[in-house]
Amino acid sequence: AEAAAAAAAATASAASSPADLGMSHAELKQMGVHITQEQLKIYCFVAYHKRFGMPNEEDWNDVAKILANETGRNPRSIKDDFEQYLGGKKSPPERKGGSGRKSKLDKSNKGLKAAAVLLNLGMSPQKAVEMCNKMNKEDHPDDFDSKYKISAKTLVYTIKKYSTVMLSKTLRRKTGSRDTNSKWAIARLVEAKQIIDQLKLGKKMDVEQLTWEQIRRDYSITPIWSDGILSVDEGHCKAHLSGGHTGSTNTLQYRVGMDPTTGDLAKIEDGGQLPERKVRVKPKFSDEARGAYGVGVPTKEGKRCPTFMDTYDYTKKKLVGYKKWCSVKTAEQTYRRGTVYKGWKD
Repeated sequence: AEAAAAAAAATASAASSPADLGMSHAELKQMGVHITQEQLKIYCFVAYHKRFGMPNEEDWNDVAKILANETGRNPRSIKDDFEQYLGGKKSPPERKGGSGRKSKLDKSNKGLKAAAVLLNLGMSPQKAVEMCNKMNKEDHPDDFDSKYKISAKTLVYTIKKYSTVMLSKTLRRKTGSRDTNSKWAIARLVEAKQIIDQLKLGKKMDVEQLTWEQIRRDYSITPIWSDGILSVDEGHCKAHLSGGHTGSTNTLQYRVGMDPTTGDLAKIEDGGQLPERKVRVKPKFSDEARGAYGVGVPTKEGKRCPTFMDTYDYTKKKLVGYKKWCSVKTAEQTYRRGTVYKGWKD
């Protein structure tokens, strides 16, 4: 309650007119008093700081970002005003409503619209602004540098003025399934049951209830032991397809509101529509860095000894099963004996 009272007092003292702050925004404008939404929020933060000593200077950047997200204003301008008001400045900056810094590009600019489309396709702001500047340089070669050239940051702020922009994480396509009737779930269940059966066979062999001859004759699976298992996983360099841009490891997606009929930039409340969230896929390429990492718990001299295997680098190679390896080995031996190509081959 004290913070709210202090905020109200700070806001009232900051107004250059004795007008009642309960009046409508239109009435205040007619009286020549223009207090923007972000200014009001800044006054409240200043009052809060004077009352409780928070936020401190280390938090000012975060406060400015919060205000920028809520009001759509540049964080640096908000931080500057914050410091000025905190230093004793009680009157708002002398500016008329809507007389802020003019955007270099208007809503109908072809380069700006093309950049918005590229953002929706998953390109980074840096790539999108390259296309924007390229198109504007072709259309306005004489005054491009002074009126039409913009940076990636300016591009995003400009689009935000005309449209709804959302920055969201791209969805990740997972391989599992919660559906117990799915093929993936059925296969995993069969695999788990087989491992249990193999461990049971191993225990029976330990107590001499079964022999290798019986297992080969009566079972289609082989026994395994917990201390004889090497668990190996593969490590691949991260490569993503779809949904993302280079500056964020392909995990973020800009979504820009556009009119589905005209293709113009438009806010959601004005009929603009955002594209659907993209899903990123992690493919495995033959030319990526690959490694195999394993861990096991062998029994040595009666003690269980957790052990990591040496990392196996199989970049530009392919891991195959034992049966496939025997087939390849036989073919290689045949080749080297010269029975096919006549003569020894290095």
